[in-house]
Amino acid sequence: MGPEQVFRENLQLIDRIAARVCRNARLFDADAEDFASAFRVHLMERDYAALRRYEGRCSLVTYLTIVAQRLLGQDRMRTWGRWNDSAAAQKLGEVGVRAEQLIRRDGRSIDEALPILRDLDPSLTRERLEALVAQLPQRNAHIRLVAADEVEEELPARTSSEERVVERETHALSGKASEAIRNTLAALPLQDRTMVRLHFRTSMTIADIARALGVPQRPLYRRLERILDTLRRDLLRAGLDRRNAAELIGSKLVDLDFGFAAMEGTPESSAAAPGERA
Repeated sequence: MGPEQVFRENLQLIDRIAARVCRNARLFDADAEDFASAFRVHLMERDYAALRRYEGRCSLVTYLTIVAQRLLGQDRMRTWGRWNDSAAAQKLGEVGVRAEQLIRRDGRSIDEALPILRDLDPSLTRERLEALVAQLPQRNAHIRLVAADEVEEELPARTSSEERVVERETHALSGKASEAIRNTLAALPLQDRTMVRLHFRTSMTIADIARALGVPQRPLYRRLERILDTLRRDLLRAGLDRRNAAELIGSKLVDLDFGFAAMEGTPESSAAAPGERA
């Protein structure tokens, strides 16, 4: 799949990532809309150069999130100027420096900064972080225009703690979705599981499934709707809403395992069309 096709097929995902990055950065209304437009343009610039650099070493969701964060950081640095860590933060070590950047510079809350900082210090508690932040000076960003090559030097590394947190959250979400679907399918009657497998894993039509299973076609439509309603309810109970699911599916690269492979050897699966195996 070429970069232009990736862009066009993931426009909704791109906009959701832009909106999430804006929320985290306390950017709202017209400013958020402007950034979302700028993010799209950035991805299209120089014949989709940013997407051409994607190598598949992380999920597309993670990669686009990092690109959006870098773009926003670039814009802020041009507007606010270069950020220098305070002496107090430097005395507190790496956690103190990063806490100052997240809370004093980026305006994040304690609760938002805590999981990122725990990547540096897993033992960090909310109480310790509050005490640490109390030692940091209140600061205003110093506004100074800088050149683009200066900005590039200040961009976070691809292995930054924020990138690892985003990727870890994405994998956790995909695992939760997979487990919820597997549990729901396991509780279904064998023929229902087979119908789901044939329809979604092998893209068979309802008419083909009816012929393969030797059952009337018309009742299968309502039957499939009931199964899908059950899956939606179980996903909601597992804490996944439509936006979460769309991000996972839209990324096309997150590992989702719904247990279809385990159904291949079931007696009902032998009813599938000749040569059909996913």
